Amino acid sequence: MDKPVKERQVKLTPEEYREILKGVEFISASLVNLNYNLNISSVDKPPTFSLEERPPSILSKKEGFISIIYPFHLSGNLAEEEIVKIEGRFVLEFSSKSDFSNKFFDIFKDVTLRIFTWPYLRELFASMATRSNFPPIILPLFKLIPPDKST
Repeated sequence: MDKPVKERQVKLTPEEYREILKGVEFISASLVNLNYNLNISSVDKPPTFSLEERPPSILSKKEGFISIIYPFHLSGNLAEEEIVKIEGRFVLEFSSKSDFSNKFFDIFKDVTLRIFTWPYLRELFASMATRSNFPPIILPLFKLIPPDKST
């Protein structure tokens, strides 16, 4: 019995991606959902933070414009107890001179989109901590590090 042949998805070359990206402009970032929980009575030392960036998705796409939902979840734990939780969604809007294809979005969401959102996340987490009289939450500098090809 023959197995169905899986269609190979063609990716954009770095040159093609760069050319499309030249025509992309950032319009806005809107915080559309936020959930913040803090158990301040349990804080006697800084918790260990972990940031889970959930997969972004396209909210709407019209000729020349795209809106993207960017969900996130930050938790701070001491031992086994969750001390702080911040989760929510940004809607990011961009204009584009070229078609914002799925092939382009697959790369854009993993690389370029994170560069746009990182400063917003850093500022949001720092502001929420300050307003709650909680020790500062400082995300590290965002670094694009190529995958290790030796593994």
